[in-house]
Amino acid sequence: MRRSTSSTTNCARCPPGAEGELFIGGAGVSRGYHGRPEATARAFLDDPFTDMPGARMYRTGDRTRWNADGTIAFLGRRDHQVKIRGHRVELPMIEAQLSALPGLREAVVVPDTAHRALTAFFLAPSGPAPTPESLRAQLLNRLPAVMVPARFVRLDAFPRTVNGKADRLALQTRADERQPLSRAAQAAAQTQAAP
Repeated sequence: MRRSTSSTTNCARCPPGAEGELFIGGAGVSRGYHGRPEATARAFLDDPFTDMPGARMYRTGDRTRWNADGTIAFLGRRDHQVKIRGHRVELPMIEAQLSALPGLREAVVVPDTAHRALTAFFLAPSGPAPTPESLRAQLLNRLPAVMVPARFVRLDAFPRTVNGKADRLALQTRADERQPLSRAAQAAAQTQAAP
């Protein structure tokens, strides 16, 4: 039997309406990742919700909330991992590769709300910025095609949260604004869409 629970980081069950992280427990849970003890220690924890000796539960990384009717609502991820057309994509990895390119100072990558394409927002020192085609070509040498953004947008400054971090929600709203795509961007979006 498999069961799910929404828990706090110290594995205490969340009350209905409270946000927590999704943990999966029960007979179908693996013992861990083969040959990866550090990753196993982070994701496969002792299961405090059963009396079965040695039982494990899997930490999914999904933010969830118990609903009043007993169902669990998905709220997003703890990390910045997203799925684009069925492929798991690590946004910080793309941002690091993009920020390392000549002529860029900082980058934030967000998916559109349909999770079909990525948009890269970047800051560049004054002067001419690299073209989207140039950025795309350089990233294709460093990353799989599904991780290369379809759009590249230069900004003078990122919108910021009250904590001073880039406001990803505001940027995602901008990513959803339908701006005409160049031919290269259309091809990149189609490449991302390919199975």
